[in-house]
Amino acid sequence: RDIARRNHLALPDPGEYGSGLVFLPRNPTLRRRIVEAFEHIVQSEGQVLLGWRTVPTNNSMLGETAKSGEPFIRQVFIGRGAQARDELEFERKLFIIRKRAYSEIRASTIDGAEHWYICSLSHKTIVYKGMLLTEQLPQYYPDLNDPAIETALALVHSRFSTNTFPSWDRAHPYRY
Repeated sequence: RDIARRNHLALPDPGEYGSGLVFLPRNPTLRRRIVEAFEHIVQSEGQVLLGWRTVPTNNSMLGETAKSGEPFIRQVFIGRGAQARDELEFERKLFIIRKRAYSEIRASTIDGAEHWYICSLSHKTIVYKGMLLTEQLPQYYPDLNDPAIETALALVHSRFSTNTFPSWDRAHPYRY
């Protein structure tokens, strides 16, 4: 909530909004088209788009391959609409939005859609992921060093792909 406030976003009470990190193309024109398509899906599912913030990153420690495929990362905030009567129903709506948006935008003819990915979308959890080594995670995402951020649990998974070429969207298997 503190980070949102610093980004001029007014959030409702916990449980009344969800959030997630979204990988987008680096090209601003392509990014805008995908964001518009995503926002349309949020509205069509009866939820309220509260706003976006650009997630600060530090890619100075990344290798060439990771840098070449690095996405533009934004955090979306979605308010609970009247159709979602309780937190469980809201969580289901966020899941539907994530699944629907991913498949519809990836299947679309929008340029840059292949660079679109939602890391997570939930009112309970936020997933930070990347084509990073475990020890690079807090350096890459300065948010994780912010003393205002509290968590009951942090789970880190690290592996190198042996059967596929690594990419940002395949970097972490856990999400909700």
